[in-house]
Amino acid sequence: MSMSFLYGQPKPESEMIEALKGGMREKVELATKCGLSFENGKLNIVGDPAYIRACCEGSLKRLGVDCIDLYYLHRIDTTRPIEVAVSFGFPLYFYFTAN
Repeated sequence: MSMSFLYGQPKPESEMIEALKGGMREKVELATKCGLSFENGKLNIVGDPAYIRACCEGSLKRLGVDCIDLYYLHRIDTTRPIEVAVSFGFPLYFYFTAN
Protein backbone atom coordinates (compact mmCIF):
# COMPACT_ATOMS: atom_id res chain seq x y z
CA MET A 1 0.00 0.00 0.00
CA SER A 2 1.66 3.25 -1.12
CA MET A 3 0.42 6.80 -0.65
CA SER A 4 1.62 10.41 -0.76
CA PHE A 5 0.08 13.64 0.52
CA LEU A 6 1.20 15.25 -2.74
CA TYR A 7 -1.62 13.47 -4.55
CA GLY A 8 -4.11 15.32 -2.37
CA GLN A 9 -7.10 13.54 -0.86
CA PRO A 10 -8.52 11.45 -3.68
CA LYS A 11 -11.24 8.98 -2.84
CA PRO A 12 -8.96 5.92 -3.07
CA GLU A 13 -6.67 7.28 -0.33
CA SER A 14 -9.60 7.82 2.03
CA GLU A 15 -10.70 4.24 1.31
CA MET A 16 -7.17 3.00 2.07
CA ILE A 17 -7.16 4.90 5.35
CA GLU A 18 -10.46 3.30 6.32
CA ALA A 19 -9.02 -0.12 5.44
CA LEU A 20 -6.03 0.55 7.71
CA LYS A 21 -8.40 1.39 10.56
CA GLY A 22 -10.45 -1.72 9.80
CA GLY A 23 -7.64 -4.15 10.59
CA MET A 24 -5.82 -4.19 7.26
CA ARG A 25 -2.69 -2.56 8.75
CA GLU A 26 -1.32 -5.84 10.08
CA LYS A 27 -1.65 -7.42 6.62
CA VAL A 28 0.18 -4.83 4.48
CA GLU A 29 3.54 -3.12 4.14
CA LEU A 30 2.80 0.60 4.28
CA ALA A 31 4.88 2.97 2.13
CA THR A 32 4.63 6.70 1.65
CA LYS A 33 6.91 9.42 0.39
CA CYS A 34 7.80 13.08 0.54
CA GLY A 35 10.25 15.56 -0.94
CA LEU A 36 8.06 17.48 -3.36
CA SER A 37 5.98 20.58 -2.79
CA PHE A 38 4.00 23.02 -4.89
CA GLU A 39 4.46 26.76 -4.40
CA ASN A 40 2.94 29.35 -6.69
CA GLY A 41 2.10 26.62 -9.19
CA LYS A 42 5.73 25.44 -9.30
CA LEU A 43 6.95 21.98 -8.35
CA ASN A 44 9.84 22.10 -5.87
CA ILE A 45 12.17 19.32 -4.73
CA VAL A 46 12.62 19.71 -0.97
CA GLY A 47 15.20 17.74 1.02
CA ASP A 48 15.23 19.92 4.12
CA PRO A 49 15.23 17.71 7.24
CA ALA A 50 12.61 19.87 9.00
CA TYR A 51 10.28 19.63 5.99
CA ILE A 52 10.77 15.86 5.74
CA ARG A 53 10.07 15.41 9.45
CA ALA A 54 6.91 17.54 9.23
CA CYS A 55 5.71 15.52 6.23
CA CYS A 56 6.38 12.24 8.05
CA GLU A 57 4.53 13.40 11.15
CA GLY A 58 1.65 14.55 8.94
CA SER A 59 1.52 11.17 7.22
CA LEU A 60 1.46 9.31 10.54
CA LYS A 61 -1.38 11.50 11.79
CA ARG A 62 -3.38 11.46 8.56
CA LEU A 63 -3.06 7.68 8.20
CA GLY A 64 -3.79 7.06 11.88
CA VAL A 65 -0.75 4.78 12.34
CA ASP A 66 2.32 4.85 14.54
CA CYS A 67 4.69 3.26 12.03
CA ILE A 68 5.39 3.57 8.30
CA ASP A 69 7.25 0.57 6.89
CA LEU A 70 8.95 2.44 4.03
CA TYR A 71 9.33 6.22 3.92
CA TYR A 72 11.18 7.60 0.94
CA LEU A 73 11.92 10.73 -1.08
CA HIS A 74 10.17 11.43 -4.40
CA ARG A 75 13.33 13.03 -5.76
CA ILE A 76 16.80 13.84 -4.44
CA ASP A 77 17.31 17.50 -3.55
CA THR A 78 20.57 18.28 -5.36
CA THR A 79 21.04 21.51 -3.39
CA ARG A 80 22.14 19.58 -0.30
CA PRO A 81 23.97 16.33 0.44
CA ILE A 82 21.68 13.29 0.71
CA GLU A 83 23.11 12.67 4.19
CA VAL A 84 21.49 15.92 5.31
CA ALA A 85 18.09 14.99 3.88
CA VAL A 86 18.01 11.61 5.61
CA SER A 87 19.09 13.00 8.98
CA PHE A 88 15.63 14.33 9.81
CA GLY A 89 15.68 13.21 13.42
CA PHE A 90 13.78 9.94 13.61
CA PRO A 91 15.50 6.77 14.71
CA LEU A 92 15.57 4.41 11.76
CA TYR A 93 14.67 0.80 12.35
CA PHE A 94 15.09 -1.97 9.84
CA TYR A 95 12.70 -4.88 9.92
CA PHE A 96 13.54 -8.16 8.27
CA THR A 97 11.07 -10.95 7.74
CA ALA A 98 11.51 -14.51 6.53
CA ASN A 99 8.88 -14.03 3.81
